[in-house]
Amino acid sequence: MSKMRVILAMAVMILAFRMVAQQPDSTEAVVRSLSVSRNGPYPRAAEDAGIEGTVWVEFTIDRLCTIKNKRVVEGLGYGLDEAALNAIDRKFEDALTRALMPCFPDTTLLPINFKLR
Repeated sequence: MSKMRVILAMAVMILAFRMVAQQPDSTEAVVRSLSVSRNGPYPRAAEDAGIEGTVWVEFTIDRLCTIKNKRVVEGLGYGLDEAALNAIDRKFEDALTRALMPCFPDTTLLPINFKLR
């Protein structure tokens, strides 16, 4: 077998491995492993009412790892839904790009937890 065929075979194996590793199940695992940091204070209405819990946000990731179509699937109200959407910001998108590049288009759910201190 020529040296060129060996190199080509290795390149195909590496590409196949990367494609399997980046399937949607893998994308969701990576998304959930990234930390989402809320910017700003706990929403005043939620704090006054003692509201804690999880807001589920759905979004789409495109080929460039850009987050599109963010929406709350299951919310808590009291300003927490808006805070959850704001948490999936450019900083989160940059971390996602570093973790997944190249990205495969996918739609995923992310739980964002809120707890009073």
